[in-house]
Amino acid sequence: VKEAPITNPKDTYEYRISDLFKDFSKDRIKFYRALPHEEFAWFSSLTDIMFALVEHNTFNAAKSEIKVVEGCRYGNIPIYSDFGGYSDFNHILKTEGKFTSEEIALISCRTECDSNEWVEKISYWIDRMNSEEYLLFVNKLRDFVSDYYEIDNRIHERVSKYKGLIESQMESEHVRIAKMHA
Repeated sequence: VKEAPITNPKDTYEYRISDLFKDFSKDRIKFYRALPHEEFAWFSSLTDIMFALVEHNTFNAAKSEIKVVEGCRYGNIPIYSDFGGYSDFNHILKTEGKFTSEEIALISCRTECDSNEWVEKISYWIDRMNSEEYLLFVNKLRDFVSDYYEIDNRIHERVSKYKGLIESQMESEHVRIAKMHA
């Protein structure tokens, strides 16, 4: 498969995001072009709300939650598509982070391109910018991802998981060899 350049400006990510939020007041939101990965952390440190809007397709189904996690580490309110790795993040928040469904609903969008849902969530947080609710939620997210994604806090469970996988593989190999010699 050969990659073809985008010739229609309406097919670009920049156009589609701008179009999705075209009814949003220009003094309430500022859009930036997509950045290279190495600039993302720097950029996250400058923003208050981070978006992770993905189209529902096979490629994006395999994405990890790293963009949302990085935004949370820098104190952003993430607003993201409930799809792929971002759906996994919802599950982790609910099962591990003690976040309620109501809290998750304030940041996770079920729809791919329904601007109403996205605008509602963005407006909710813009209207509460620097309020106690905003600051408590940002800190709760930052503390959670800082703990949950810190490898030293999870090393024992990961080592145990890998040991189990190795033992299972070795057992399967022993069974295979035994069958060959039987």
